[in-house]
Amino acid sequence: MHLTAKVQDNVASFQVDRPAPDAIPPLMTWRAADGSVVRVVRARR
Repeated sequence: MHLTAKVQDNVASFQVDRPAPDAIPPLMTWRAADGSVVRVVRARR
């Protein structure tokens, strides 16, 4: 699944139909407005 959200003041918000621990993806790629990768975040399991 891929989700895209607008970030404002360093915050993005999503609503999903599952428990919070299951909703956090194992890998998130944050991108700048120009599409370049800003940060890759790997979830701790």
